[in-house]
Amino acid sequence: MEENKQYHSTFLAPILEPMVTQLLLKKPDDVVSFMLDYLKKAQKVSGILLYFSTIKELKSEKKAGKLKAGSEDEKSSDEEEDEPAAVLPAKKSTEPKIRKAISAEAYGDWNKKEDFKPRVIPKNEDQKTK
Repeated sequence: MEENKQYHSTFLAPILEPMVTQLLLKKPDDVVSFMLDYLKKAQKVSGILLYFSTIKELKSEKKAGKLKAGSEDEKSSDEEEDEPAAVLPAKKSTEPKIRKAISAEAYGDWNKKEDFKPRVIPKNEDQKTK
């Protein structure tokens, strides 16, 4: 039972939950075709991500000295780098831009100290009773 929950949370939920959300938003007439297209797109994206993560791992191993110069792994990573990379959309920064506050005291005619005189608006008897 625990294995099923772990499998669901690890493999199924990241794919099925967004797919169901898109189904509910778009409400296509042909649900099966929509789901197949969605899964094909997800497979392409995961393949691209796997490709880039493999390249990063190979580069980090090369820097760490785990790969020998001229090994088959190194040659295959060089060949892969010559292929045009898929263009992924750039992520927008989610951090809010912090604006700096500027404050200064007004001098001269703007900052004269005077006694407060409230504005008086005369009222007739009907307005006073309301």
